[in-house]
Amino acid sequence: MPRDTLAVMHLAFLAFWGGVVAAESVLELTALRRPQSRETVIRLHFWIDVIIELPAIAAVTLSGACLLLQAWPPTLLHVIKLGCVAVPIVANLTCITLVIKRFRSMAAGAMPSGALGDTRRIVMTAVVGLPFALAGACVGLLLAARRMAQGLP
Repeated sequence: MPRDTLAVMHLAFLAFWGGVVAAESVLELTALRRPQSRETVIRLHFWIDVIIELPAIAAVTLSGACLLLQAWPPTLLHVIKLGCVAVPIVANLTCITLVIKRFRSMAAGAMPSGALGDTRRIVMTAVVGLPFALAGACVGLLLAARRMAQGLP
């Protein structure tokens, strides 16, 4: 696949994933402010993660890996970008694990006793991942600008 097409697809996958994370953050903040909405939020967040977010993370990771292979060998900036983007990926996978655990607990018959604590931990994964995601995006844009300046696709 041509590098420019792959880069546009990667950017689209990233934007989609970011939108999903933003929507989930709104849901979780709603659960913190309105306890009566907690069960609905737990269900919605679970299904969003399983049906939408996991495939989005896979698409971002796969397209990013393909871009890295096309730019091989990696430069120091590539290594920095990989370090930056590893944090939000791990944070998001941790979040998904917490969401699944919370949902299973609720589905077992009772509202999880630690649901509020789980909600806070879920929100914290976004707080931890966001600065690194932004740093990775900045480095990615810098890498793209350098390629364009060199006349490369």
